[in-house]
Amino acid sequence: MVGLGGGFAVLPLLVLPAGTPLTSAVGTTIFVVAMNTLAGLAGHLPRAAIEWRLAASLGVAASAGSLLGARLARRIDPKLLRRAFALATIATALAMLGRM
Repeated sequence: MVGLGGGFAVLPLLVLPAGTPLTSAVGTTIFVVAMNTLAGLAGHLPRAAIEWRLAASLGVAASAGSLLGARLARRIDPKLLRRAFALATIATALAMLGRM
């Protein structure tokens, strides 16, 4: 439930039934996914063939995107962010259903 795909499901649960503010729910979800990812990396590290240059490039790009997203999120109305997230979730679900 809290893996990479599960993090997408946890966010609406934190916001809707639990009443967590959206910014706190996003931060919590990202933290849980990051910890789960680090645990997975630690488990696979001894026997994984990792392309470190690619991993570093993706890490830098993801970090830059996170910082930019955090700045933009402060300037956007929370209601608009919720609606955008809902639309993104629905679009993702439809795309996944279309591949089945």
